[in-house]
Amino acid sequence: MTEEHGTPPYDLDAEESVLGSILIDDQAIAKVRDILKPGDFFRDKNEWVFAAACRLHDRDVAINQVTLASEIEHDRKLEALGGAPYLHNLIDNTPTSVHVRHYAEIVKRLSTMRNLIGIAGKISAIGYDAPPEEEEAIAKSVDMLLRLRDGREIGGLRQIGDIGLTHADAFREWADGKSNGLRGVSTGFADIDTIIDGAEPGKFYLMAGRPGMGKTQVLLALARNFCKQGLNVAFYSLEQKEKAIMERLMMAEARIDRFAVRKNAMNAETEERYWAAYSEVMNWPLWIDDTDDITTNMARARLMALQANQKVDVMLFDYIDIAGDHVRESEELRISLIARRLRGIGKSMNIPVFATCQLNREVEKRPDKKPILSDLRYSGSLEFIADVVMLLYSREYYEERGMMDKSAGSANHLEVMIAKNKDGPVSAVDLYYERKTGFIASKAKK
Repeated sequence: MTEEHGTPPYDLDAEESVLGSILIDDQAIAKVRDILKPGDFFRDKNEWVFAAACRLHDRDVAINQVTLASEIEHDRKLEALGGAPYLHNLIDNTPTSVHVRHYAEIVKRLSTMRNLIGIAGKISAIGYDAPPEEEEAIAKSVDMLLRLRDGREIGGLRQIGDIGLTHADAFREWADGKSNGLRGVSTGFADIDTIIDGAEPGKFYLMAGRPGMGKTQVLLALARNFCKQGLNVAFYSLEQKEKAIMERLMMAEARIDRFAVRKNAMNAETEERYWAAYSEVMNWPLWIDDTDDITTNMARARLMALQANQKVDVMLFDYIDIAGDHVRESEELRISLIARRLRGIGKSMNIPVFATCQLNREVEKRPDKKPILSDLRYSGSLEFIADVVMLLYSREYYEERGMMDKSAGSANHLEVMIAKNKDGPVSAVDLYYERKTGFIASKAKK
């Protein structure tokens, strides 16, 4: 335990009891892997032993004094450890492995206390030398505390072996096919999932298009698809109020023409679908913030406040161009700052972040009206920051306005061009899109 005031809290007896339990019972490690990681041990020697035991367990190698000594020797740390006698001493001092979970909980609790002391110092430094924005200072402080609570790394250099141990379960699930072959969660659009490998935590997804292409509706369709998987979604609507968002979700779910309903009363059949959709949408794990001119730092702070009580799985932001962040230099720097901050939210909170933005008018100067990456406003910065860029294109929209000739197959058709994909191919995907109801689905599911 702590020997004097000011000394970081630790318990070497508990640490050694965990390791001794693992050595006398190689099944004991399975009882503590969900609690401990190597960095939770205060003494370096104990960290080395636990890390080596984890690697053996991941390879399904029996853990005993001989295999563990060999694994540590592979790291060239056996001599510094004290050789086989140190491992033998761990066994001698641990009469039973029955209480291994209890010992592990002690080690974890004291590790958390040590990290809390370190975070307190960092928060103090922020207070003395705060950034220009008060919201940013608070967001950084809350972020560190939430990361500690959620067991995520605070930052700093990490040895690759420790990284491998941290993510071993995720790698195993993916390799075993338990993740449906996707590295991230499904977007609900199978063809898009195939290309981007699902929505991965920490990645920033940008959806861009000219007005009327369906950016907000696609974002709402994503919200629906994520919620139906049981994922908790935070939706920031800078353009439309919460009532309008709720209405769009309901009409798309019921597949009711929302424009026709405004002019005429519903019949019995559409009213039944309407209230059924209302009941369905009401129960989705979806949180909506419709604050006008919200800044990304304010959005981040509110997201963290929500996560303090309720796990957040996905963030959706509609849209970048009208966020409240301001810089004096230029609009390009402002847009770049907003995108970087949104990407930072995803990385720090380990969630996928989707955002929408406008394309410039160059699109409409082309005969086919199809967008390309350079049509992004300030394309250099946005293209660089985003992990995935999706460009939306609806020929039907232009045909309805007499800007293009009518063509077969354009009705209820939305093309999603994945123009940048940091970790995969680029391609185009066709979605089924009922413009009057707002319903969007994969072509095969319409």
